[in-house]
Amino acid sequence: MKVLWITNTLFPEAQGLLIGDKDFKSSGGWLIGSSEMLSKTDGISLVVSTMSKMVDEITILKGERIDYVILPFSSNPLSEKYKKILLEVRDSVAPDLIHIHGTEHPFGLSYIKACGPKNVVVSIQGMISEIAKYYLSGISRKDIIKNFTLRDLLYGSIISEKRNFIQRGKYEIECLSSVNHVIGRTTFDHDHSLSINQNLHYYFCNETLRPEFYTDCWNYDTCAKHSIFLSQASYPIKGLHTFLRALPIVLKKYPDTTVYIAGFDLTCRNGGILRKILIPGYGLMIRRIMDKFGLNGIVQFTGALNAAEMKEQLLRSNLFVCPSSIENSPNSLGEAQLLGVPCVGSYAGGIPDMIPDKTCGLLYRYEDYEMLAQRIIDVFEDLKSFDNSNMRQVARERHSQEKNLLQQVHIYKQILGE
Repeated sequence: MKVLWITNTLFPEAQGLLIGDKDFKSSGGWLIGSSEMLSKTDGISLVVSTMSKMVDEITILKGERIDYVILPFSSNPLSEKYKKILLEVRDSVAPDLIHIHGTEHPFGLSYIKACGPKNVVVSIQGMISEIAKYYLSGISRKDIIKNFTLRDLLYGSIISEKRNFIQRGKYEIECLSSVNHVIGRTTFDHDHSLSINQNLHYYFCNETLRPEFYTDCWNYDTCAKHSIFLSQASYPIKGLHTFLRALPIVLKKYPDTTVYIAGFDLTCRNGGILRKILIPGYGLMIRRIMDKFGLNGIVQFTGALNAAEMKEQLLRSNLFVCPSSIENSPNSLGEAQLLGVPCVGSYAGGIPDMIPDKTCGLLYRYEDYEMLAQRIIDVFEDLKSFDNSNMRQVARERHSQEKNLLQQVHIYKQILGE
């Protein structure tokens, strides 16, 4: 079975081949690990196609186990010219099945428009058409106006970011309306994809996460007590503005609480003059919330973390919090659960599927920061008796590399009628 993957990610191996460095190494996400496992499966031949600014024409590369078809980047892949390029790809690869990863980018939609939906399956990543509705949750128009900055004027604000999500959501709706087969993994993406197209054949398949997180286990004795870790906060749906309002309540009971946030410092406090001038409006809002509640020095941004660094940060944290206004199935939550880190998550999107009971974490209503504060306090109070064995078992089952690979191949065979 020859399988063509259409992705929006240039794989590290392909990048290395393009720059002439066969030993090029880069930390890959879950998609890389999944492709490596699939490519080792008997009877499967995998070809991965994506767009890249590194090429000016269709470029075919041969990796160790995966072939790559790299297409020149286009800001308008829905054009008739680009559809012809995708027809050429289909004819040269001659795949038995086409798997489009992600519904919200026009690249995959362009393939469907050019080549039709036969033997095409799309997998849902974020359900962008729904996420767009909650992009500014917890942020008032007054907040946006008060924190509007020069950078927002020059490069776009969170309002323009929401518009971008709305546009990508339109691509998603058209994509799901045009195909017959879809792969998802939560009640949230099941219900919303079928609300778009009741004729879809929906297949359930969980995701395999980055390999670093399948080993080692969190231990209360070795963690930094009353430390909280957030894996991302760079844009509003990640919910940092809500989380920060919960923090003063926690500090009343646990004044030694510290917070670590993966990624660059949104507040631009430690950058140069230019960076401070070009602070985004959302970053300015975060800075003002931190100033208001006296959170400077309590909240620290770690900078970008690779998989190994993320794992290390999780293992030494007392608690992982996922305060998103909407998510389908955050991989960071799955990674924390694999390690057995105590977790708190918002009751939003597909997160409740990942926290089915209190042994796997605690839930709260996204906008209710008082509730979030109490859940954090609950975790801190009960930690000495915390048993993460069931959480880790549930996560290992959900993210089983072998089980998910078998299910993926089974789905491919079902679609082809084998």
